[in-house]
Amino acid sequence: MRKTGALSARSDSSAKDLTWCTDAYHDKKIICLLLFFATVLLVDGQCEAGARFPIYKIIAPNVQFWEKIYGTYSSGQGVLHDKNDLSIIYAVIDFVPRNIPGAGTVNAQLEKMVRMRHENILKKFADGKKPSTREEKKVYAFFKGKQMPAVFREASENMRLQIGLKDTFRKGVIRSGAYMPLIKKIMRARNLPVELAYLPHVESSFNLNAHSKAAAVGLWQFVKHTGREYMAINELVDERFDVYLSSMAAARFLKENYRQLGSWPLALTAYNYGRAGMVRAQEKWGTYPRIIANHQTRIFKFASKNFYSEFIAAVRVARRLENDRSLVKDRPWINVTFRLPNYAPATELTDYFGISDEEFERLNPAIRGSVLEERAIV
Repeated sequence: MRKTGALSARSDSSAKDLTWCTDAYHDKKIICLLLFFATVLLVDGQCEAGARFPIYKIIAPNVQFWEKIYGTYSSGQGVLHDKNDLSIIYAVIDFVPRNIPGAGTVNAQLEKMVRMRHENILKKFADGKKPSTREEKKVYAFFKGKQMPAVFREASENMRLQIGLKDTFRKGVIRSGAYMPLIKKIMRARNLPVELAYLPHVESSFNLNAHSKAAAVGLWQFVKHTGREYMAINELVDERFDVYLSSMAAARFLKENYRQLGSWPLALTAYNYGRAGMVRAQEKWGTYPRIIANHQTRIFKFASKNFYSEFIAAVRVARRLENDRSLVKDRPWINVTFRLPNYAPATELTDYFGISDEEFERLNPAIRGSVLEERAIV
């Protein structure tokens, strides 16, 4: 059994390369085109991954939306927006703090009131009526060039509320300091883009104990079915909770996604949607932008369509925070691995290494609680 201590690795800065193609006759023309291409990819100056992680025109509003969710709006705010066009934000609701008695009921009523007001405005337009108030004119302007009854009717049914994540994301960046050097080292060792190390910001906010409604757990939010392809998950251990082993698994999984799909936007979307489903989507539609524009299945919905956009936004916001000197990140831990040839009582190990039961459990998060209670490990 590996003894997982705190993690440590060198933090190397990622190189940013741009391959220049020239030829004697078209030199100036090609360089100009490449400069234009780089400018498109570096919109707002933050997507440093270049052509590997392009910001397509179809998802540019989505990336900007998630940057606001991660960097502007707090968990005490709800953003009411259009589910299909994320450039349309109807209202930002300031909720009552959750620690105040009755806050849940009050906040539910606030959301209902704001939602109904905007639904009524959109239904008014769907009935062919024109805006009369300042708020109605603002909503009407969102649909410039497509102000038709059918569009407004559909929009009235497509509102969605997203809770802000600014404070949660900031805490995630602080926590990431303990793990990011190791994860980047793993990615580099497998010739993968280091930007992939930022994916846990989307998946778990670098919370080792994160659980989802879909029973995904750990830093990388593996479900059991996928996790078992790359890690040990049994009655003794669940390696999804081990930072090193789960990061190794994520690197292998992402590399295989890329090998089969040939692009990082598709490989990352497959991380959420599933590799087989994304292969079918690629066979039908070809490119990532066409898939986003046209692909529809029972499970290819808001989360899958936005997953790549969330990743790009997370990289950009996290890097800005990492450059904020007022933010002090957790320091990397020291990591030592021991492999035991056979069973050994946990009490002997804690005595040998001079650590408490609590410390032993913290340093070995993959070991199941039932095993620790029996005081024996494999």
